[in-house]
Amino acid sequence: QGERVLVEFIGWKNQQEYPVHQVQLLAPVPPSAIPPGAAAQAIYSEDGKWYDCVIDEHTAGGYKVTYTEYGNTEEVKFDQVRLKKPKNDAPKRRVKEIITPGGYRIPQYLATKPTDTEAQKSSKKRRVKAIKAQQQLEMAEKDADERAKAWQKFNKRAINKRMAGYMSGRGHESMFSGHEVKTTVSISVLSSQRTTVNSFVPRRKHDVDEELITDD
Repeated sequence: QGERVLVEFIGWKNQQEYPVHQVQLLAPVPPSAIPPGAAAQAIYSEDGKWYDCVIDEHTAGGYKVTYTEYGNTEEVKFDQVRLKKPKNDAPKRRVKEIITPGGYRIPQYLATKPTDTEAQKSSKKRRVKAIKAQQQLEMAEKDADERAKAWQKFNKRAINKRMAGYMSGRGHESMFSGHEVKTTVSISVLSSQRTTVNSFVPRRKHDVDEELITDD
Protein backbone atom coordinates (compact mmCIF):
# COMPACT_ATOMS: atom_id res chain seq x y z
CA GLN A 1 0.00 0.00 0.00
CA GLY A 2 3.00 2.32 0.12
CA GLU A 3 4.39 4.53 2.83
CA ARG A 4 1.90 6.20 5.15
CA VAL A 5 2.26 9.09 7.59
CA LEU A 6 0.41 10.01 10.77
CA VAL A 7 -1.05 13.53 10.56
CA GLU A 8 -2.13 15.60 13.56
CA PHE A 9 -4.63 18.39 12.85
CA ILE A 10 -3.64 21.72 14.38
CA GLY A 11 -6.24 23.05 16.79
CA TRP A 12 -8.25 19.83 16.99
CA LYS A 13 -5.45 17.52 18.19
CA ASN A 14 -6.94 14.51 16.43
CA GLN A 15 -4.70 12.25 14.34
CA GLN A 16 -5.20 10.25 11.17
CA GLU A 17 -3.05 8.24 8.75
CA TYR A 18 -2.69 9.20 5.10
CA PRO A 19 -0.66 7.89 2.18
CA VAL A 20 2.48 9.98 1.89
CA HIS A 21 1.57 11.16 -1.62
CA GLN A 22 -1.59 12.82 -0.20
CA VAL A 23 0.40 14.97 2.22
CA GLN A 24 2.12 18.18 1.15
CA LEU A 25 4.82 19.66 3.34
CA LEU A 26 4.99 23.42 3.82
CA ALA A 27 8.22 25.02 2.64
CA PRO A 28 9.67 27.24 5.40
CA VAL A 29 10.28 30.87 4.53
CA PRO A 30 13.92 31.98 4.90
CA PRO A 31 14.20 33.96 8.16
CA SER A 32 15.99 36.74 6.28
CA ALA A 33 12.79 37.33 4.26
CA ILE A 34 10.70 38.06 7.37
CA PRO A 35 12.73 40.09 9.89
CA PRO A 36 11.16 41.38 13.12
CA GLY A 37 8.44 43.92 12.29
CA ALA A 38 7.60 42.32 8.94
CA ALA A 39 3.99 41.57 8.01
CA ALA A 40 3.29 37.90 7.38
CA GLN A 41 0.72 35.17 7.92
CA ALA A 42 0.87 32.40 10.52
CA ILE A 43 -1.15 29.33 11.44
CA TYR A 44 -3.03 29.83 14.69
CA SER A 45 -2.57 26.84 17.00
CA GLU A 46 -6.18 26.82 18.20
CA ASP A 47 -7.90 26.28 14.83
CA GLY A 48 -5.19 25.62 12.22
CA LYS A 49 -6.17 28.59 10.02
CA TRP A 50 -3.93 31.24 8.46
CA TYR A 51 -4.15 34.76 9.94
CA ASP A 52 -2.34 38.02 9.29
CA CYS A 53 0.40 38.67 11.81
CA VAL A 54 3.51 40.70 12.58
CA ILE A 55 6.84 39.01 13.28
CA ASP A 56 7.95 40.02 16.79
CA GLU A 57 11.20 38.06 16.97
CA HIS A 58 13.04 34.99 15.73
CA THR A 59 13.31 32.08 18.17
CA ALA A 60 15.24 28.81 18.21
CA GLY A 61 12.18 26.88 17.05
CA GLY A 62 10.53 29.41 14.76
CA TYR A 63 8.99 32.84 15.31
CA LYS A 64 7.14 34.80 17.94
CA VAL A 65 4.21 36.53 16.23
CA THR A 66 1.29 38.83 17.10
CA TYR A 67 -1.96 38.34 15.21
CA THR A 68 -3.03 41.74 13.91
CA GLU A 69 -6.78 41.13 13.94
CA TYR A 70 -7.08 39.85 17.51
CA GLY A 71 -3.90 41.07 19.23
CA ASN A 72 -2.86 37.77 20.83
CA THR A 73 0.74 36.54 20.68
CA GLU A 74 2.25 33.06 20.38
CA GLU A 75 5.27 31.17 19.10
CA VAL A 76 4.94 29.19 15.86
CA LYS A 77 7.25 26.83 13.99
CA PHE A 78 9.32 27.77 10.94
CA ASP A 79 6.95 26.04 8.52
CA GLN A 80 3.86 27.67 10.06
CA VAL A 81 4.70 31.14 8.74
CA ARG A 82 4.39 32.38 5.17
CA LEU A 83 4.77 35.66 3.34
CA LYS A 84 1.68 37.83 3.30
CA LYS A 85 -0.04 37.70 -0.06
CA PRO A 86 -0.94 40.96 -1.86
CA LYS A 87 -4.53 42.05 -1.38
CA ASN A 88 -5.37 41.65 -5.06
CA ASP A 89 -4.10 38.04 -5.03
CA ALA A 90 -5.73 37.05 -1.76
CA PRO A 91 -9.22 38.49 -1.33
CA LYS A 92 -10.22 38.67 2.30
CA ARG A 93 -12.44 35.85 3.44
CA ARG A 94 -15.72 36.89 4.93
CA VAL A 95 -16.06 35.04 8.22
CA LYS A 96 -19.54 34.51 9.57
CA GLU A 97 -19.86 36.07 13.01
CA ILE A 98 -22.14 35.73 16.01
CA ILE A 99 -23.07 38.88 17.94
CA THR A 100 -23.21 38.15 21.68
CA PRO A 101 -25.61 39.95 24.09
CA GLY A 102 -22.62 42.01 25.21
CA GLY A 103 -21.98 43.21 21.65
CA TYR A 104 -18.90 41.08 20.97
CA ARG A 105 -18.33 39.69 17.44
CA ILE A 106 -17.33 36.04 17.65
CA PRO A 107 -16.53 33.88 14.58
CA GLN A 108 -19.25 31.31 14.10
CA TYR A 109 -16.81 28.42 13.88
CA LEU A 110 -15.77 29.09 17.51
CA ALA A 111 -19.26 28.27 18.80
CA THR A 112 -19.14 25.04 20.80
CA LYS A 113 -20.97 22.03 19.42
CA PRO A 114 -22.37 18.96 21.21
CA THR A 115 -19.95 16.82 19.20
CA ASP A 116 -16.87 18.78 20.38
CA THR A 117 -14.41 17.03 22.65
CA GLU A 118 -13.39 18.60 25.95
CA ALA A 119 -10.10 19.66 24.37
CA GLN A 120 -11.92 21.36 21.50
CA LYS A 121 -14.32 23.14 23.87
CA SER A 122 -11.42 24.36 26.01
CA SER A 123 -9.56 25.56 22.91
CA LYS A 124 -12.58 27.50 21.65
CA LYS A 125 -13.19 29.10 25.05
CA ARG A 126 -9.59 30.36 25.22
CA ARG A 127 -9.86 31.83 21.74
CA VAL A 128 -13.21 33.50 22.48
CA LYS A 129 -11.76 34.96 25.69
CA ALA A 130 -8.84 36.49 23.77
CA ILE A 131 -11.18 37.94 21.14
CA LYS A 132 -13.46 39.49 23.78
CA ALA A 133 -10.49 41.06 25.58
CA GLN A 134 -9.28 42.67 22.35
CA GLN A 135 -12.73 43.94 21.38
CA GLN A 136 -13.32 45.26 24.90
CA LEU A 137 -10.17 47.35 24.58
CA GLU A 138 -11.30 48.64 21.17
CA MET A 139 -14.74 49.58 22.54
CA ALA A 140 -13.15 51.43 25.48
CA GLU A 141 -10.90 53.41 23.10
CA LYS A 142 -13.86 54.22 20.85
CA ASP A 143 -15.94 55.40 23.82
CA ALA A 144 -13.11 57.63 25.07
CA ASP A 145 -12.70 59.12 21.57
CA GLU A 146 -16.43 59.85 21.29
CA ARG A 147 -16.44 61.51 24.73
CA ALA A 148 -13.49 63.70 23.76
CA LYS A 149 -15.19 64.78 20.51
CA ALA A 150 -18.45 65.54 22.35
CA TRP A 151 -16.59 67.71 24.88
CA GLN A 152 -14.75 69.60 22.13
CA LYS A 153 -18.04 70.25 20.34
CA PHE A 154 -19.68 71.48 23.56
CA ASN A 155 -16.71 73.70 24.42
CA LYS A 156 -16.68 75.24 20.92
CA ARG A 157 -20.41 75.94 21.13
CA ALA A 158 -19.98 77.62 24.53
CA ILE A 159 -17.17 79.84 23.22
CA ASN A 160 -19.23 80.89 20.20
CA LYS A 161 -22.14 81.76 22.49
CA ARG A 162 -19.95 83.98 24.68
CA MET A 163 -18.55 85.73 21.61
CA ALA A 164 -21.97 86.59 20.20
CA GLY A 165 -22.31 90.39 19.71
CA TYR A 166 -18.59 91.03 20.20
CA MET A 167 -17.23 93.44 17.58
CA SER A 168 -14.15 91.71 16.30
CA GLY A 169 -11.79 92.90 13.61
CA ARG A 170 -11.92 96.59 14.62
CA GLY A 171 -9.07 98.40 16.28
CA HIS A 172 -9.41 100.29 19.53
CA GLU A 173 -10.51 103.86 18.83
CA SER A 174 -12.18 106.77 20.57
CA MET A 175 -15.95 106.63 20.62
CA PHE A 176 -15.93 110.26 19.41
CA SER A 177 -13.41 109.94 16.56
CA GLY A 178 -14.83 110.69 13.13
CA HIS A 179 -18.43 110.75 14.36
CA GLU A 180 -20.83 113.49 15.26
CA VAL A 181 -22.03 112.55 18.67
CA LYS A 182 -24.82 114.07 20.70
CA THR A 183 -24.05 113.52 24.33
CA THR A 184 -26.49 113.09 27.14
CA VAL A 185 -25.13 114.52 30.41
CA SER A 186 -26.46 114.96 33.88
CA ILE A 187 -26.23 118.47 35.33
CA SER A 188 -26.56 118.88 39.06
CA VAL A 189 -28.09 122.18 40.14
CA LEU A 190 -26.85 123.08 43.60
CA SER A 191 -28.48 125.52 45.91
CA SER A 192 -26.45 128.56 46.84
CA GLN A 193 -27.34 127.96 50.42
CA ARG A 194 -25.26 125.64 52.59
CA THR A 195 -26.68 122.15 52.57
CA THR A 196 -26.33 119.49 55.19
CA VAL A 197 -24.91 116.08 54.61
CA ASN A 198 -28.38 114.53 54.56
CA SER A 199 -29.83 117.09 52.13
CA PHE A 200 -30.86 115.72 48.74
CA VAL A 201 -30.24 117.61 45.54
CA PRO A 202 -32.25 116.30 42.59
CA ARG A 203 -30.57 115.81 39.24
CA ARG A 204 -32.12 116.72 35.94
CA LYS A 205 -31.17 115.24 32.60
CA HIS A 206 -30.69 117.49 29.56
CA ASP A 207 -29.90 116.62 25.98
CA VAL A 208 -27.32 119.16 24.81
CA ASP A 209 -24.95 119.51 21.93
CA GLU A 210 -21.31 118.87 22.80
CA GLU A 211 -20.32 122.26 21.31
CA LEU A 212 -22.42 124.10 23.94
CA ILE A 213 -20.38 122.67 26.82
CA THR A 214 -17.54 125.05 27.78
CA ASP A 215 -14.56 124.55 30.03
CA ASP A 216 -15.47 127.59 32.28
